Order: sequence, then C-alpha cells, then structure tokens
Amino acid sequence: MKKIIKILSVFFVCIISILMLCTGVCAEDNEYEVSDSLVSASGADNITDDLSSDVQSILEKYDIRADNPDSVDSFGVGEILEYIYDIASLKLASPLRTFFTLTAVIVFTAFMESSKGGLKGGTEHISGIITAMAGASAVIPDVCSCFLRVRETISQSSDFMISFTPVFAGIIITSGSPGAGMCYNMTVYAVVNIIIQIIDKALLPVLSMCLALSITDAVTRNGSTGGLQRFMKTIVTWTLGFLMTVFTGVLSVQGIVKGTADTFASKTAKYVVSNFVPFVGGAVSDAYGTVLGSLKILKSCTGFVGIVTLCILLLPVLLELMLYRLAVSGAAAIGEIFGSDSMVRLLRGVEISLKMTFAVLICFSVMFIVAIAVVLLMTGSAGG
Repeated sequence: MKKIIKILSVFFVCIISILMLCTGVCAEDNEYEVSDSLVSASGADNITDDLSSDVQSILEKYDIRADNPDSVDSFGVGEILEYIYDIASLKLASPLRTFFTLTAVIVFTAFMESSKGGLKGGTEHISGIITAMAGASAVIPDVCSCFLRVRETISQSSDFMISFTPVFAGIIITSGSPGAGMCYNMTVYAVVNIIIQIIDKALLPVLSMCLALSITDAVTRNGSTGGLQRFMKTIVTWTLGFLMTVFTGVLSVQGIVKGTADTFASKTAKYVVSNFVPFVGGAVSDAYGTVLGSLKILKSCTGFVGIVTLCILLLPVLLELMLYRLAVSGAAAIGEIFGSDSMVRLLRGVEISLKMTFAVLICFSVMFIVAIAVVLLMTGSAGG
C-alpha cells in the first residue's frame, strides 16, 4: 500500500509540475494573440472531437481549449483534487460491494467451521475449495470488468494520441522546431503501435493467466503458484521500466540536440532577414517574430490540452484500480485473521494481477504525458 501511495504521489506531482510548466510557457508569451484562422489551420480546434461526451463535457466545464491561453489558470491543483474526489465518489460503490461480499464469505465459512468444531481431513480441503470458489465468484467478475475498462481506456488514449500527435507535431514544426517536431511525431507513433501490440498480444493473456493461477493456487492443497505469479509480475514490471527508460531517454536526448539546432537555425534566419533584406528587413523580422510568438502560445496551449485530456481519460481507471486493490487487500487481511488460507491465497493472487495492471497503466500514462512535457520544454525557446 505504501508503494501505491508513493507512486500516485509522484504521478500527481509530475502532472501538477507539467501543468505549471505549461502555465509558465503561456504566461511568457502572453503579449501575443492567437487568431482563429491560425487555430483552425493547425487543426488544434478539432483534437478533442472524437472523445466521449463525458470527457468533452469536463473540458467544456473548465473552458480548456487550444485557442484559450487563460484556460491554464482554470485547471489547477484545486480542480484536480475536486475531479479526483468526484471520480472516487462514483467508483467507490463497486469495490465496497466486493469487499463486503468477500468479508461475508470469509466470516460465514469461518463460523460454519467453528460451529462444527473444525473440519478435518478431506472435508477440510473440500471446505477450502468451496470457500475459494465462493470468493472467486465474488471478486473475479468485477476485476475482469475493471481490466476490460483498463483496456478500453488505453485504447481510447492511444486513439487520442494518434489524432493529437500530428497536429501537435505540425505546430511544433511551424513554430521553428522542425527537428524536434519530427522526432516527437515518429517516437510517439512507435510507442502507440507498441502499446496496441502489448494490449492485444501480451497484457490481456497475462492478466487472464494470473487470475487463473490465483484460483488454482487457492484450491491446490500441496504446492503453490504464487512464485510463478510473482515471477510474471517481475517480468512485466522490468519490461515496462525498460521501455519507459528507453523511450524517455531517446526522446530527451534527441529533443535536446534537435531543439538546440532548431533554435540556432531560427535565430539565424531572423538575423539574416533583419540585416540582409533591404528597407523592409526589420519589419519582416518583427512580423516573423510575432508569428512565431503566436505559434509558441498555440503550441503550449495545445500541449496543455493534450496533458489535461490524458489526465481526464486515465485518472478514473487508475483510481478504480487503486480502490479494488484496497478492497482485495483488506479482505485478504480479514481472511488472515479468520485463518481462511484458501481465500487469502486467492486474494493475494488477484492483488498481484491488480498490481501488474496498475504498473502497465502508470507506465503508459507517464510515457504519453512526459513526451508532451519534454517537447514543450525542449522547444520552449525556439524562435526566441
């Protein structure tokens, strides 16, 4: 539980820091204005059209738009906490029902065993199997539904990134950072394709296998599959950590190199226009700077919209996973108190599956959000 709290704390601190970064970048160039024609030509006004009505309603509630630089002030820490509270209120019912159902099964079976003075021999093993099956029927359907919602959320996030990335990359390129924009576009597309393959070919089969192993472990009298489940969890977390490290490392290094080159090229072009174009060189240079300033605001605001949209998409299922893990962990603790070994083994296995799913979602969330933040940071001075 402490690890979950630490991970969520780091995740929320990263989100808040990134949002503050976007706020600062927009504030730096607030003397420029973004025209409606520029927003329409870039396609930034259509990046959220394919999202669900729930997400669009939240964006409209806080007036978060790519052509509204003031929207960075309308979604701060207070609004994030309010959104988290609203989500938790909506998602709490199902995990609570699962917890109370599992607790009732544990208490009922413990009462039945104690009323008969304890069960011995084969009867004891049969009682454990019945308890495990009752617990599995109570928790597995809800957990499977949660896993399907995770899959849908990652698919929605990937679809959003597919539509968002070319628009955002195009704005970055036209704002004086062609190298960084092309690097971001290619890297994010590669990650999205990897995500889709992982979901279809690895994530769901591994999660289904872990749930099946949880039930097997609960009804097996001799031996345990807990070690195999923990090994699978280790493989998944190490793989995700490797992918995230490679992705952020490559994007950061390429962003630094290409961002520096883009800044130098942009300033050189501005200098050449200003000093070598007769009569109107200064005016052309000022107009060039004004256009770049407007594009920088549009870039920052579009990145802010992308980060907020990803947060709105991912936070509900992250909180739901956390609540289900709390429910399962609490029920397992009660099972240990009543000595229900089969139920404890079942729930510990389910908890491992929830940990794996949580790690996958956190990894992809960080990769998507950090990708936008890194590009904003590396191209912040382009054209300056």
